Amino acid sequence: MELRKVLRQASLPVLIEFEQEAVEKAKAALTALGIEESDMSTWLALEFESWKTGATASPAFRSVVEEALTAGAPGTSVPAAQVYFRLHSQLMKRHQLTHNEATAVLSHMFFMHYLATAERMSSARISQVMHSRTGDLPVLWQVVAEVLRGIGVRQDLEEERVQVLFAED
Repeated sequence: MELRKVLRQASLPVLIEFEQEAVEKAKAALTALGIEESDMSTWLALEFESWKTGATASPAFRSVVEEALTAGAPGTSVPAAQVYFRLHSQLMKRHQLTHNEATAVLSHMFFMHYLATAERMSSARISQVMHSRTGDLPVLWQVVAEVLRGIGVRQDLEEERVQVLFAED
């Protein structure tokens, strides 16, 4: 299996225009770990599966994922690489999401960031948009708020903004 395919199956929050860079960084990180090129995809797929089935992500696996995430969103204000594993764990523990659900929610990290910052949407409104896009994925406003807090987006409401939201609803 190709490394790109394994990374795609992992549903990491990587901007599509930087996917090649993310693959190259993951490959470099795997090389630094001493993993042969012919074994890279298999190693990464096994590590993902191990993590998915309840094991703690190994430091080597974390480093590869963090390298891919760093390369997958250069120049953005979203600290995906620094918060991904912590947020994933929080979503599972605090919101009782499954591993796959937490992964799917975090795959939309940049979209949530855009809606909160550029469109100035509340967590509740983002939750509605996410639900319309994902169908059965449980994206409650509390989950959205957790992700946004985790990536450093503050959603303070000023009186003027509350009046606008009230008028829209």
